[in-house]
Amino acid sequence: MILKTINNIYETTNGIKIKFHPHTANILGIEVLGDFKIIDNSTIIIDDLRINIGDSIEVTLNTKTNAKTGIKTELKTNYKCNYIFNIEIIGNDDFVISESVLNKTTIYATPCLGFDKQYFHIEDRLINTYISHDCKYLYLKYRYFNSDNFKKFDEKLLKHPLLVKDLSEERYFITYKFKIPIKYQKDIDLILKGKFSKMSEGLKKQILKFYDTTEESTIGGVIYKTAKRKKELEDFIDITIPDDIDLDDMPNLQLELWKDF
Repeated sequence: MILKTINNIYETTNGIKIKFHPHTANILGIEVLGDFKIIDNSTIIIDDLRINIGDSIEVTLNTKTNAKTGIKTELKTNYKCNYIFNIEIIGNDDFVISESVLNKTTIYATPCLGFDKQYFHIEDRLINTYISHDCKYLYLKYRYFNSDNFKKFDEKLLKHPLLVKDLSEERYFITYKFKIPIKYQKDIDLILKGKFSKMSEGLKKQILKFYDTTEESTIGGVIYKTAKRKKELEDFIDITIPDDIDLDDMPNLQLELWKDF
């Protein structure tokens, strides 16, 4: 099912209004002006409306006016409901749906391409980064917007020295294939094995630079396996963590390796 909205609002048969708030390329917040329930994080029931895992919701991101003709066009996209989270992200959200969940490749491998998180729009446009099966390439998947801002972003990525090609998958997405620098290819294998603290010092420093952070941060605590990060985790899960265990979850290879989506 593709749920159509009008100005990002849907009204049920009995007049319950549902407001949709696009936050990032992955996250769509949903505000319900009435009663609702979520069943097993797989189905949302609002009056006579059911939103199930696999359904899509069409929303408007903005309206563009042609300077010459004055004609207005709406910039629309579809958010696929692959995950439902009964949490508030921003403002009046009652829950959110997500196209994808943040994977370890995005966090730890994207920095090997240089620059910083703003350059790659990690927090707003990126769906996720994926690793090729031979660990030689990264695929950065973005939500595509037919806008001047995205065109400028696209032009910038096409000039990146490690870009191999761009892949137009479908209407709402575009993926860029990058070559992983040889000096980091062994690190990529360690990331997939969850051995984040075993990565090279070169990549560790690049990760901190990429996120403009320090060893005292959460990500710094993981890659440098700090006592602070270990204590935070132990307090959270109420279990003593052995010294030989890395301080982040093991990657799920189904979420990390590139495949045709």
